Amino acid sequence: MANFETQSASEKRSKSKFLILGVVVLVLGVGGVFGAKLFTPSKAKPHPAATEGKATRAVLHLESFVVNLADGGPGTYLRVGIDLGLAAASEGEGGHGSAKGDAGRTAMVRDTILAVLMRLTAQEVASAEGKLRLKQELLHALQQRLPELGVTEIYFTDFLLQS
Repeated sequence: MANFETQSASEKRSKSKFLILGVVVLVLGVGGVFGAKLFTPSKAKPHPAATEGKATRAVLHLESFVVNLADGGPGTYLRVGIDLGLAAASEGEGGHGSAKGDAGRTAMVRDTILAVLMRLTAQEVASAEGKLRLKQELLHALQQRLPELGVTEIYFTDFLLQS
């Protein structure tokens, strides 16, 4: 009879180990799915302001620009972060060699923006009206030089004027 009770206790331990293992696997599975969704970058994440303008379908993030301003010495500079609102996603454009095309297009975008920024004076960008004029100048310059990019909006993500 003691032998029967020992088997039953052994079976209970085996079942509880199996149950604990099942719960652990379930928790890890759910955590893995949640983590994958949370940390997987999406291909076209719309900018919150992009939904306001009907023509803007995608946003191109650019690294920050730091330029010496035209009217100042070495201590007068502007640091500005810019994202571009685009009429269409840039994926698939250029067809063949798109990675090389994207790098060339980004270089042309940055060059165009730098050409506009380097002509500025501190007074021109210190006011809210000056910042709006700068957005309009940048938009016009990009639409003239790269019409195929379809820039519809300029978003300042960072703006620091040091004079």
